[in-house]
Amino acid sequence: MGLSGLISFAGNFVYPGSAWGKVLDRLDGRQLNDVGYDEHYIALYKQEDDEIMGFWYEVEDDFLFMPFIKRRIEGYEGLYDFETAYGYSGPVATTTSPKFLAPAWDCFRVGAKEVGIIVGFIRFHPVLHTQDFFGTWYPLLVATEDRDSVVLDLNTDLQTVWRNYSKDNKERILKAERLGMTITCESNGASLEIFAEFYEKRMLELNAREDHRFGQQYFTDLEKVGSEAFQVYFAVLNGKRIGAALILLSKNFCHYHLSSSNSSYFKYGPNNMLRHGVIKSMLAQNYKGKILFGCGRSTNRDDSLLNF
Repeated sequence: MGLSGLISFAGNFVYPGSAWGKVLDRLDGRQLNDVGYDEHYIALYKQEDDEIMGFWYEVEDDFLFMPFIKRRIEGYEGLYDFETAYGYSGPVATTTSPKFLAPAWDCFRVGAKEVGIIVGFIRFHPVLHTQDFFGTWYPLLVATEDRDSVVLDLNTDLQTVWRNYSKDNKERILKAERLGMTITCESNGASLEIFAEFYEKRMLELNAREDHRFGQQYFTDLEKVGSEAFQVYFAVLNGKRIGAALILLSKNFCHYHLSSSNSSYFKYGPNNMLRHGVIKSMLAQNYKGKILFGCGRSTNRDDSLLNF
């Protein structure tokens, strides 16, 4: 069933509310959904005067959807740019056929002009390969490869995963376990508050850029995405939390979104244990999707975080 008559939109744009929920149901039906398409997640990156929108195009059994944030261009009244939310999203479609994509993006171009949008920035999804839903014909797209990402397919077992760990990683995990380090998991507002404290402290130590800081309000608002969409893992040693990882979940993807550990305990391997703990937990939950561990801090293939 199409969305005509079910969704109220203008110029093929859909807005947060019941209409957005119907779109997500359609994405679920084609295994195209992820947390980056949830209106509540996108709202985490919305500034005061911004507007959350999604472009929807449908012909017969095929459709395309791209959510984004519309933002005023300072100094230019009535003109806007757009960007997809931090993380992995981009346009998703049921086909890569140029016969479908060409008129879809022509429609987007016309609709964007009508609402004053003149330029945009899109972050693509490394597993859904959302860049493929533009097609090579699109004349105004300038695509840049940024960084490699690390992805683990959970259609496997723990023994196979363990065999593929590096020697150093195995030794750190075994050492942590001998010391009595454990991993716990929570999914509530209190756990988000504790994680926020961990994360902010570590960002201050690193003198991190402002766009990597997020802030307490971000984690408070994350609870609105729903308790089923996030989990917080803690590395615990001698009854003390020494590390934490924030995981975002959808039906097919588990995002190792943010993590932070007490630098005084790095030598005990909390970061190794956290990643291992998340893998064990997902396998124990019979989760058959993929874990996206993210990328390095730079485009360098020898980036220390990427290699870790």
